[in-house]
Amino acid sequence: MLKQENVSGDIALRFFDHDGQECNTILKERMISISMEQFKKINRKISLVSGVSKANAVLSALKGGLVDVLILDSNLAEALLKLSEDMPSQE
Repeated sequence: MLKQENVSGDIALRFFDHDGQECNTILKERMISISMEQFKKINRKISLVSGVSKANAVLSALKGGLVDVLILDSNLAEALLKLSEDMPSQE
């Protein structure tokens, strides 16, 4: 169901898409969590992530400004670098 909604990942049980924008899933109002608007107002959002499988989700969160400090393992760092190299230039 979440794949059909183009969910890339979640932070605090708030699902976001490829651009880091909140998805309007049927679960949105059923989750007990702060809102995405409240989350974005946090001054320093620290994320600790491990595993190459999370590369697309991390990249999406970075695009959406959902992370200020990122702590990750070296394999995930390499995967993120590869993904960013494959992205079209925004010049």
